[in-house]
Amino acid sequence: LNVADSSEWTDYVVEADLSVGTNDNNNAGIMLRATNIGNGSDEYNGLFVGIGYVPGNTQAQAVMIGYADGNWHDIKPIPHPIEVNRVYNLKVVAYGQNFAVYLDDEFISTFTNSTFTKGTVGVRSYNTPFDVYDLTVRPLVKDDLKVFADNGLKGEVWANGDVPVATVRLAAKDGYT
Repeated sequence: LNVADSSEWTDYVVEADLSVGTNDNNNAGIMLRATNIGNGSDEYNGLFVGIGYVPGNTQAQAVMIGYADGNWHDIKPIPHPIEVNRVYNLKVVAYGQNFAVYLDDEFISTFTNSTFTKGTVGVRSYNTPFDVYDLTVRPLVKDDLKVFADNGLKGEVWANGDVPVATVRLAAKDGYT
């Protein structure tokens, strides 16, 4: 992975340490395979995995999986307790049309999507201030793909090692919205 060519990225692992600042209709997390990024929460084309609350239901804490194409679309909100101001490590493995989601090293779910095949990563929020402490993107390694074995995914891993390609210190307790 080359940071200069991030709009062409396809297969990678992205991780961020983040927290949400309120406990109402909100979410914050990672955009992946993102293109045409604008200024609003849903003004991009790409996938999103984050933490927060199911839209329209402030009592439903969840790991949010969805996508934006100028509008928001839920793919798979997964009920999960989320505490305000607690820092969570969110990790997504992207391999072809297959994705695996982890929260604090706990496997949460897999999902598939073939609409967005390449693009950069970023962070975004909806309706909430949030903190992001680290964002790391690295190439896949063989161990990353074990999660897909139950789905019959086959193929060779071409990535070497597990050294982070890009580590960006985004904030030291400063929120981004």
